[in-house]
Amino acid sequence: MENNKLIAEFMGLKPKMESPDVYVFSDMPYFSVRENNPEDAMNAIVKYSKYDSDWNWLMKVVEKIENYNEFTNVLFAPRGCAIDCYIENGFSFSNDCDTKIEAVYNACVEFIKWYNLTKKYIMQNITLSEEELKVLLKNAFIQGEKYQENWSLEQIGEVDEVTEKDFGEWYSDLDLTEFKNK
Repeated sequence: MENNKLIAEFMGLKPKMESPDVYVFSDMPYFSVRENNPEDAMNAIVKYSKYDSDWNWLMKVVEKIENYNEFTNVLFAPRGCAIDCYIENGFSFSNDCDTKIEAVYNACVEFIKWYNLTKKYIMQNITLSEEELKVLLKNAFIQGEKYQENWSLEQIGEVDEVTEKDFGEWYSDLDLTEFKNK
């Protein structure tokens, strides 16, 4: 179940906050969930997922891995699978199992573990200037405000529009000393 959660997160399956304390996910007409917290909703998604037993589910993962970059290959054998990513500090994994689906599933899990570690390392080693950080935060702020505006419009039919001044006030209240000292 833990590996299916790893794959579901890699595939972007996650509950959406419908309102405070309501998290939903829908794959209609087959499945939908509504829970009070994101963990319970995610657990329900993981229980529903069939990456370990259904080729239709697993091949979507294979396709996403193959599209990681032009140097990534997924190779199949009667009871085995190999994934190679030919980049600096790349990835290579192959295995043989009792069934082909088990071999492909295990190879996908190992690739995703490598991908998550690589992504985490890259994120920890990114250096941004103060201006680049401000642009990044401004974009995140605006996206969050747009989401909030859409939610407000749907729920109460009116919106308090976000302005450049709102971002300026929010940004000036941030403590960026940790980032400035890097």
